[in-house]
Amino acid sequence: RDAGFGADEVLVAPNGGCVLFYARDADVARRLAAWLTGKAWSGAILASETVGEVEGALPLSLAGGDGLRAPDVIMSFDWDSRPNAAGYRGFSHATGGAPGLGQHGSMSRHDMNNVLLARGPSFARAARVASPTGNADVAPTVLRLLGLPIPPDMEGRVISEALADSGGAVEWTSEIHSAERRLEGGGTYCQQIRLSRAGSAIYVDEGSGTRG
Repeated sequence: RDAGFGADEVLVAPNGGCVLFYARDADVARRLAAWLTGKAWSGAILASETVGEVEGALPLSLAGGDGLRAPDVIMSFDWDSRPNAAGYRGFSHATGGAPGLGQHGSMSRHDMNNVLLARGPSFARAARVASPTGNADVAPTVLRLLGLPIPPDMEGRVISEALADSGGAVEWTSEIHSAERRLEGGGTYCQQIRLSRAGSAIYVDEGSGTRG
């Protein structure tokens, strides 16, 4: 309602650290994205290719979220590195829930950078993998360990650098995508999304939006 849109124009799907917006047409989606850029609690903003180019937004395809059932706009909440009561760093706004109870993550580096532990004779002893990995890599890695074929269309990659019979570290690169928009009340909204690539796999490291 604050944005000037009704329930018949935009379907809002809260998802913890981010919000998915489904609009009836591209013009509504573009106006919504423009409104979001002016909100202090709004971080990275991505738009589907069905919406077209949106000033200040980045393509949803960067995060691997575009497709037939993709939302028109995704907004990840603003975040920072302040510690919580237990001393763990990472604060972000969310669609609900009490502080400290956790929620579906945002594009905060603290949400995106998590830990996976593996143990057994197939894994390198006392190894720490610093290369980018993700949840989608677990399935092909398990298939490799079981000696089963990996479907060519399966997402993710084998975390070979963690295996005892591997050649060690893999090559990977990092890149930053940026977008900005002049705000109606003055100032500029700027956002950045950092991605990493290892082979054919792409990972979202973090995304944020600032105003100045």
